[in-house]
Amino acid sequence: MILIPILMTAGIVLGIFLGILLLTLDRGKRKANRLLGILMIISSVCLSDFALSKLGLYNILPHAIGIAPTLLFLIGPLFYFYIGTLTGHKTDLRRKDILHFIPFILLILYRLPFFFHSAEAKMDIYQNDPFFKSEHKIIILIQAAHAVIYLVFIKRSVSAYASQFNSSIAERERINLVWIRRCLTFLSLIFVFILPAYALTFVGLNLHSVYSAVIPVLISLTILTMGFTGLREPIIFPQYQDELKGKKYETSTLKEDKADEYLGKLLTLMETEKLYLHGDLTLQMIAERMSVLPNHLSQVINDRTGQNFFDFINSYRIKTAQRLLSGPEGELLTISAIGFEAGFNSKSSFNSAFKKQTGLTPSQYKSQLRK
Repeated sequence: MILIPILMTAGIVLGIFLGILLLTLDRGKRKANRLLGILMIISSVCLSDFALSKLGLYNILPHAIGIAPTLLFLIGPLFYFYIGTLTGHKTDLRRKDILHFIPFILLILYRLPFFFHSAEAKMDIYQNDPFFKSEHKIIILIQAAHAVIYLVFIKRSVSAYASQFNSSIAERERINLVWIRRCLTFLSLIFVFILPAYALTFVGLNLHSVYSAVIPVLISLTILTMGFTGLREPIIFPQYQDELKGKKYETSTLKEDKADEYLGKLLTLMETEKLYLHGDLTLQMIAERMSVLPNHLSQVINDRTGQNFFDFINSYRIKTAQRLLSGPEGELLTISAIGFEAGFNSKSSFNSAFKKQTGLTPSQYKSQLRK
């Protein structure tokens, strides 16, 4: 079927092109873009394994055998770091993060003797060694399970991120969540299919023809969809976000003097009544309390503080949490209890917001205070 090779070729070419573009892009969320660029390139290399096998090109490139499947152990950790960077859960890679790459390193070491074989020996093992074929299936099965475990943890992290927001969610966070969930859905489809497909081969069902057709199509469609939608995503290419920001309030009727007045009222309200301590606080509630239009209040917060509504509110909550952590409450209360006292409605949203603003989790911040 000619459609599959066409899709694979398009996926490989676009994935490598977009990956290089993201790696060299010097604007927007650079760390996240670079991680996504590496993911795109790795996905293209993995897709090339299907293309080389299906088109019988390993005879020409025998030294490529085994490289692409080895890289699958990188998908889960890199996607985990990518989502963590978007949500603010992981701002920087630390030494202990190397633990995420131990399975990949171990597989490299295990396959090192094979990689040093001659081209003829590699082709002979690839074509005639039944142990190599069985071993390959087992490794792919382990890698698929490994990726699914990461996807579960990522899904929980995304749910925690989403729990910070409500119906008055800011546009930037809405874009974040839509893009993150789209990426999560694509990768889940691939690995959730791989896992049962390979597992069934161990009970005697030969699904190789189905697997070799469906998986490359799924990977190709994922790369193509993420590529073309990603080109239009302001989270990746922020020029669209800059244009949106410039046009967002151009039709607003809010005058400068009124904006200053509303900002003064808002800051006074935060300091005197401490509305941020309410876990269910929304933009609408504050607007009603101040007798102003919600879009005017949103404009004031965005333009005058440079923050969106949730970052603005969370900045007060985190200052409260820092005060509690450094005081006697820090020894008496649990981290969760301090988060609730500061106005957060869950431990996960507290941890995520605290780390986004300070670069540390509440526990790490508490440990630093003790030192």
